Amino acid sequence: MTPKEFAIELVDKFYIGLEIKDYKKARNCAIFTCHQRIQETNTLTRIKFLKEAVTEIEKL
Repeated sequence: MTPKEFAIELVDKFYIGLEIKDYKKARNCAIFTCHQRIQETNTLTRIKFLKEAVTEIEKL
């Protein structure tokens, strides 16, 4: 899974799965979730992957 695919899936999870109908709020929730996962992770490759995912979410 690429960071872009992960980003789209995460935003969709909030937008469709949790029925947050405001797309901007769903995007912000996804970014917040990525930042939480970055803080919980201690592997450099996973941190890099999540940072790339945040960048992709911001582009959406």
